[in-house]
Amino acid sequence: MEVIMDVPFRIGGSSGGWKLLFGEMAELGEDMLSFNLFICHQCGRVQFFADEKTRRTLRTG
Repeated sequence: MEVIMDVPFRIGGSSGGWKLLFGEMAELGEDMLSFNLFICHQCGRVQFFADEKTRRTLRTG
């Protein structure tokens, strides 16, 4: 398996029409989580593991 470190995932915020109307202000509730991604090039299996900062964020959020 190959590891791909620190894959960012955006959570929260707004999309679609709200982003058109409010622009950058629609992203005020947005947060970024970081995951380590493991991928097997033979079978296509993908696994995500949360790093320490992401685990703390999800615990308190």
